[in-house]
Amino acid sequence: MALGWVGKFFLVRRVVRWLDFHFSPHGFFDGLIAHYQPQLIFSTDPQNENDVSLMQDARRARVPVLAMLRSWDNVTQRVVRVLPDRLLVGSDTIKDEAISFYRFPENKIVVVGNPHYDRYRAGPTKSKEEFFAEFGMDPQKKLIVYAPIGDHLVKFNDIDQYVIETLASLGEQILVRFPPDEGVRLVDFEKPAHMFFDKPGVAFKDTEFGDREMRKEDDERLINELYFGDVIITGPTSISLDAAFIDKPVITVNFYPSPRHLFDGVFTYQCDHIQKLFNTGGVRHALTREQFLSDIKAYLADSTLDRKGRAKIRSLWFSHADGKAGARVAAEVLGAAGWRGENER
Repeated sequence: MALGWVGKFFLVRRVVRWLDFHFSPHGFFDGLIAHYQPQLIFSTDPQNENDVSLMQDARRARVPVLAMLRSWDNVTQRVVRVLPDRLLVGSDTIKDEAISFYRFPENKIVVVGNPHYDRYRAGPTKSKEEFFAEFGMDPQKKLIVYAPIGDHLVKFNDIDQYVIETLASLGEQILVRFPPDEGVRLVDFEKPAHMFFDKPGVAFKDTEFGDREMRKEDDERLINELYFGDVIITGPTSISLDAAFIDKPVITVNFYPSPRHLFDGVFTYQCDHIQKLFNTGGVRHALTREQFLSDIKAYLADSTLDRKGRAKIRSLWFSHADGKAGARVAAEVLGAAGWRGENER
């Protein structure tokens, strides 16, 4: 539940949670809770509608709730509608934000890291030659990866096509990794021979972008795209974090084929987490086509540029990225449920 700048006020968030708890439809999970009598409810996404309903029903049934925030923007951009008994977060930065925004007790927050990145730490899943062969690319040439912004983040999406057309004018290989669950508006665009498309996810309904599921191979392909890409380009998304995690140069795009009012462009760039990202100095933000081309040229010539800034990004959002986040999450879940192994009974 997003409330914009109003949601930054502690009292507003508290009132919203009270109203939501008392007036939202409830009882969807009462039967399951009564039947299984769980010792613990664990939510892996406390801002998902189904998870919220389950946690609210658990509250009424007096079942303890453990929750884990999914992403770097969860605390600052949306109201956490149910405050759990214990909260798992990915980094010290998110822990500090939970304390600041929600006055969540520090002794009930555990920094576990991001299980998603355990696999990223292991490196690419195949050789560069094998990966490039999947798309028919030349492993001897540079590769620029673009993750489009998508239609949902801009009122009229002509920015993605403008960026893609700009990239098509370059002589480098271009791989466009489309968002799995959002449309990207392209009109009469003819893909050149040196540009390749990756459309991840399996569709359950071809007419609905949101009805798609990410598979293990889709995530592995993204890992390889990031590792083997020489420059990563994206919008206000977590792709910037993904790239910085493995120390890849990142450019975010915010330029258009015609003049644009602030609210008609990609307004998400004004959000707290994105501004904090920019302040690290680890991401270049292209506001013009000319700046964009200049940044690409600079990064292709020297990938070490802005490396200190990318290290700052890792210090903020990857404070516990040691490949053991999944194990820590499992230990917290089992511990909160009161489970003990055979040797501890």
